[in-house]
Amino acid sequence: MTMRDKIAAAALKCCILDTAEALDIADAILAALPGWQPIETAPRDDTRFLAWCPPCPKFPDGRMMIWSGRILFGAMGHPIPNHLQYPATMWQPLVPPLVPA
Repeated sequence: MTMRDKIAAAALKCCILDTAEALDIADAILAALPGWQPIETAPRDDTRFLAWCPPCPKFPDGRMMIWSGRILFGAMGHPIPNHLQYPATMWQPLVPPLVPA
């Protein structure tokens, strides 16, 4: 399943859309978020990264969170806590903090 298909499937699960609308949303998301990678490839240690969740009724524009792999992947397979009810589908490394010259 491609990232486009995964995003469209997530949009179909949480929104009242038809397949064409869900694919349009997926295309717009992928175009707007260059450099994002599938969540399955995120670090699984204490490395922090930016995670993205697709739009859903509670967050119609989607949402971004800072996660560590140990927390995100450690929660999988257990009862879903409230903050993971709308799971992340993509991630990217955090930009290093700016150091004053």
